[in-house]
Amino acid sequence: MRIVLSVPADMSRMEGTSVRAKRVSSVLSRDYKIEIVDFSRFGKVRPLLEISLFFLVIWWLMSAYKILKFRKKIEVVYCSNDWFGFFVYYTFSKIFGYHIIFEAHSILSEEYRIYEKSNFKIRFLGYIENFVISRADIVIALAPNIRKFYRRRNSRTFLISLFLDEKYLELKELKLERNIGPSRAYRKYFKIGMIGPFDAPQNLWALEFLYSHLDKFIDVIKFIIIGKVSKKRIHKKLVFTGYLPSEEYFKVLASVDAFLVPVRIPTLGPHNKILEPMHFSKPVITTPKGLIGLCYVTSGKEIFVFEPDEIIRSVNALAFNKKCALKVGIWGNRSFKLHYSYDINSKKLLEVVKSLGVTKNGY
Repeated sequence: MRIVLSVPADMSRMEGTSVRAKRVSSVLSRDYKIEIVDFSRFGKVRPLLEISLFFLVIWWLMSAYKILKFRKKIEVVYCSNDWFGFFVYYTFSKIFGYHIIFEAHSILSEEYRIYEKSNFKIRFLGYIENFVISRADIVIALAPNIRKFYRRRNSRTFLISLFLDEKYLELKELKLERNIGPSRAYRKYFKIGMIGPFDAPQNLWALEFLYSHLDKFIDVIKFIIIGKVSKKRIHKKLVFTGYLPSEEYFKVLASVDAFLVPVRIPTLGPHNKILEPMHFSKPVITTPKGLIGLCYVTSGKEIFVFEPDEIIRSVNALAFNKKCALKVGIWGNRSFKLHYSYDINSKKLLEVVKSLGVTKNGY
């Protein structure tokens, strides 16, 4: 039998929703046949409230086609934060009798309430949110605050955090000499990574913050800008990697000394760009809003948390205190292994799917 994985993102990219969906697919494909519906044919995907009616109709038709094609073989539809596609899957579930798992990456209504001024849009999202959560057979939450919020509407809400396959720890560091000089010069720099993509509106502030304060950072620091960038600036302290495929991306993560993740508008689910460096024992520097939705970490122990106006001074000091950076990186990795590891969360995910009585290897 089959599981349809519906993802409102481009699965060929290493960005946001697609990262989580790839890992879910890798876990479930060990026991089940996976059919994927994603945005790979549409290029760049707009934010939820900016999707046109035409685009939405095409998405509904694609979803309906996948269901009708495998209608007698589908046991579960797994909606990976697919709020609008859920309506199609729910309708057909009443005909074909499959189960629906909805994976919530944040608290939809609360997240949009932070930066959306229109009360009508907020209420509209609230109606969608209530419909989806209350009618899903199982809801999977990525963070404890999401689970607590949605469990009031659906008692079958389970916490399965973000996770990363530990096999990437075995990757050797990718040297960046081509961009910042020969081997000796490379070793003398304190390399700070920033993870994009920086052509997305929610990430632009972080890059603009860096650009406006570049001259205040000491010369021993190099910033490694990872991901697509819409506005590049030429500066001796900046190195741009561009978009990277998954293996090369993780090699760059392993080669950087620390990561800067300044956040102005919080998401209510944990950030991949914080957890992935923790996986590699790299210290992460963020702002208080970067901690929203992220649990099991304490400022100064597993992560550094500073107000935006404190970041420059703190980053400059950290460049000369590598022992402190190393210590925080190690404690961050311990927290990651206890709560965000592949082994722990993949077992939870399989148990949740099996609780629906899905036929293992039944294809």
